Amino acid sequence: MRFPWSKPKFLAMAEYWVYLMGTESPPQEAVMERVMRRKGVTPREGLLFSDIRLHSGLVLRAKNPHVFRPDLFAEGVQVDAEILKLMPRAQAFAKVRYVSEEPLKDDRHLRFLPHFAEAIATLGDAVFVYDSVSQRVWKREDFVTELNTQTECEAFDFQVRVAWVTGPEGGHARTWGMKKKGLPEIVTAPSPADMAHLVTLVLEDYAKSLWTAEDKTTIEAYGDEFEVVTTPLKSGELEARIHRKAAR
Repeated sequence: MRFPWSKPKFLAMAEYWVYLMGTESPPQEAVMERVMRRKGVTPREGLLFSDIRLHSGLVLRAKNPHVFRPDLFAEGVQVDAEILKLMPRAQAFAKVRYVSEEPLKDDRHLRFLPHFAEAIATLGDAVFVYDSVSQRVWKREDFVTELNTQTECEAFDFQVRVAWVTGPEGGHARTWGMKKKGLPEIVTAPSPADMAHLVTLVLEDYAKSLWTAEDKTTIEAYGDEFEVVTTPLKSGELEARIHRKAAR
C-alpha cells in the first residue's frame, strides 16, 4: 500500500480476552485438539502453536480487579446488558495474543487466533469473549455461532469495527482492528452529527480497500463520489478527510 509519509515501524497485533467463571484455563492439549478440528483450520494455521509471536496467559480477578470493571470497554463499544450482568461471575480471563514486529507473509494468524479463543471459551465454560483490538464483545454462545458460520475469519467485517463516536463538534468515525494486519487505525476529521451515517459508510469502504490491498482513494456512496485524503497523526493513526467530488 501507499503511505503519505515515511513508512513507520511495522507492528501487527491481535488479542482476545476469554472471561472464565473458574480460575484455570482448560488443558493446553485439549485446546490444541479442538482448534485443529475446527472447520477452516488447517495444519498451516496449526503451525502457529509453536510460533514465538503467539502468547497466552491467565489473568485472575483476585490479583487484577481493575480489568474486570464495566468501564474497561472503550467509548463507542456496544455492550449487551446481559454481558454486564455476567461480568461479576468471571473470576479470570485467558489472554491470547499474537504480536509481530516483522511484516507478515500471510494472514493465517487472523484465522487461527479466534479459533484458539473459541476453544478456550468452550472448554473453559467462558461467560464472554472480548476482542481487545477491535473493541468488540460477544457472549460465548454468539462467538461460537459466529465462528461456525464465518470460517474465513480474516475477512474485514469480522476483524475490524467501524463506528461513529459523538464529540463536541458533532463527532467522527473511526476504525478499531486495522492494526491486526500492521495497518494504521483511521479516524475522520470532526463532522456534523447529521453526516454521521455518510462519513461512517465512506470510511468503512476506504478502510476495507486498505485491508484488501486495493488502496482506493475514491469511494462511491449514494450516487456521489468522495475523495479520501489521509494525514498521519503523532498517535500513529491516520486522519481521513472526506471531500465530495464535483459532478462532471
